[in-house]
Amino acid sequence: KPLSCNSDRKMRHDNERYWNKYNDLPTGINYTEYICPPPRELNIHRPGPRRIIMGNNGSIWFTPDHHNTFIPMNYVIALLQD
Repeated sequence: KPLSCNSDRKMRHDNERYWNKYNDLPTGINYTEYICPPPRELNIHRPGPRRIIMGNNGSIWFTPDHHNTFIPMNYVIALLQD
C-alpha cells in the first residue's frame, strides 16, 4: 500500500524510485519517494518541496526542501514511541 501524506491528490513522481544520484543518503539501498503536497487550504496545485524517502532497508527520511536536507525519521519515530 502506498504511503499517504493525508492527501487524495496524486502527484507526478509520487511513489516512484528516488535515485540518490548525489549520494545524499546511504548507498546500496533502493529508495522510493513520496510527495507530501501542501495543505489543500493553501490552494496550491503543485507538489511543493516536502518529500518522504523510504529505503528498502526500513530507513525513512524527510526532506522539507526538495532534497537539500534529509532528516532521519526512524530516530523521530523511536522518540515518539518511548
